[in-house]
Order: sequence, then C-alpha cells, then structure tokens
Amino acid sequence: MQFINKEGFQDSFYKDIIRINYDSITKNQLINDFGYSYLMLKYGEIKTRDHNGQSVEIPEVFIKTSGDFFYVDAYPESSWITFELPATFFHKVTSLNASQNINKLVNLSEFVDRALIEKLHNLLEDCNAVDEILNVANSVLSSYYEDWSSFTRADGVLEYIYEKNGLLTNQELIEQFPYSQRTMERFFQECVGVSPYRYVRLVRFNFIIREIEMGDSPIPDLIEKYNYYDKSHFEKDFQKFLGQSIATYRNEFNPLLTQALSRNYIS
Repeated sequence: MQFINKEGFQDSFYKDIIRINYDSITKNQLINDFGYSYLMLKYGEIKTRDHNGQSVEIPEVFIKTSGDFFYVDAYPESSWITFELPATFFHKVTSLNASQNINKLVNLSEFVDRALIEKLHNLLEDCNAVDEILNVANSVLSSYYEDWSSFTRADGVLEYIYEKNGLLTNQELIEQFPYSQRTMERFFQECVGVSPYRYVRLVRFNFIIREIEMGDSPIPDLIEKYNYYDKSHFEKDFQKFLGQSIATYRNEFNPLLTQALSRNYIS
C-alpha cells in the first residue's frame, strides 16, 4: 500500500488531500472518522462495509458527511483519492439534512454537472502528487467554491470546538453562543450530521488517539489530560469511534490508520 500526502499541506479550501494506491489484496482496513466531510474518488476494485458490517455501494465520485468508522477491502491496482473538507461541506453541496445521510456515500454527480465529475475522475486517475491533484481539482471545480464556502452557524461552533481541542462540556458550549440548546442541536444535526455533544467527543478523541500513536505519554496521563473520568470512560469512546478496545488497537498493525494519524489534526 502506498499512502501519498504532502507534509505541511495548506490550502484555503481543502484541509488535506490523500491518495492511497494498493498493490496487493488488503482486507478489513479500518477507516476512522476525523469529523470532516469527504470528497472521494475510487479507482479499481474496492469494497466497503459500514460499522455494522453491511456492504455499502461505492460511486466512483462521492461525498460523505462525518459519521462512523468503516472497513475497506481493496485489490491490486485500485486507489482512493480523498479530499478532506470542513464538516459542513456535505450540507452546503447537497442542501440535504446531514443527519439523515450519516454513513451514506452520496454520488456527487447528483449535485454537480455529471460531465465535470466524469472529467475530474478521468483527469485524476494517474495523478500521484498532491500538488497535481489539487491543480486538477481547482481547474474542474473552482466555479463552485464560492457557494461551497458560505458560512453557517454551525461553522462558528465548530471553530470553537477545535479551538478547545474538544475539551468542553455541553453547557460551556451553549454559554458561548446565543442559541438555545435545542436550536444548536437542530442546526448542528442539519449541517454536520451529529449532535454537538458527539462532535465534541469525536474531536477530543482524535487529539488523544494521535498522542497515543506517538507513544510519548502513558495512557493514564492522557486520560487525565483529556478530561476522561477514568479508563472505562475512555474505552467507551474507543469502542464508539474505532470499534475496538485499546488493547486490540495497540496489538494490531494497521498501517493505513497509523499513517493517517501521523498527520496534524487540522481544524
């Protein structure tokens, strides 16, 4: 497996761009969620199962909202290209209620000119450098960027959650913004797909899992640093967001997850 990204990648629209090329059969790869929206392109034979083990049909070019982890079986000469985008991107592109589309891979050609999507897929097939991928995406999709960059109430809340590394309570979040809990819950579900509380947990988890991957601090110290009550409390988030125990995670080799977590977590 070849994991292609660009260290220090910066762009005003995309958070990161990754290409994964497979040269052998690779099964049961765990793909975790970082809390973003994703624009993805598939090449070759790749099969996907959701967190419940159910097969999911994969369009050649699709978008998905933040959701649960999933599993991938990939075969030789297959590839993914992934564009990571702000969590509200899915809703801005589709105008769909994100919470009603959790874990769905939505065909982008239903919302963007089909000829452009086919062009994007064809032009990117042999692109293996991040700068080249970015240039092609910009050349094909830039006319949509202004509409896709509109600011929503959820974007302001998301910025604050990242600023705090997910280390805040529901009450602290509500006190920071002029919205009732019910109002915030409603627009967050619509634009992001999950409740503010679940998103806070996910962001916090993504910070702590990176520190665990680095191996510089004992887990008990990290549990205290990230405001978990105890190890049992932390284990619940591990099961929720990775579908496995801490012990299983530390004992199993998952090169894709390791490489994904080696990148900076971008707000």
